[in-house]
Amino acid sequence: MRPNVFIDIARERTYQDKKWGGPKHDDTNTRDDWLKIIADHLWRSTQDGTSEQFRRQMVRVAALAVAAIDSEDRRNED
Repeated sequence: MRPNVFIDIARERTYQDKKWGGPKHDDTNTRDDWLKIIADHLWRSTQDGTSEQFRRQMVRVAALAVAAIDSEDRRNED
């Protein structure tokens, strides 16, 4: 796996946190919300024509999956 993939995902997470408010906002999403958001970006990846646009959506999907995992982990902390 190329290291820049992880860097791109981390950058996208930082962007998403700034745009949406970070964990405080993320934790308002249910599991179904996360699945719908991720599915929307998966669908968008099929609509974009270029390899660059496809990659961008996949980075967003990966970053959203990380956010969903982090949110779930916070819910399950003791």
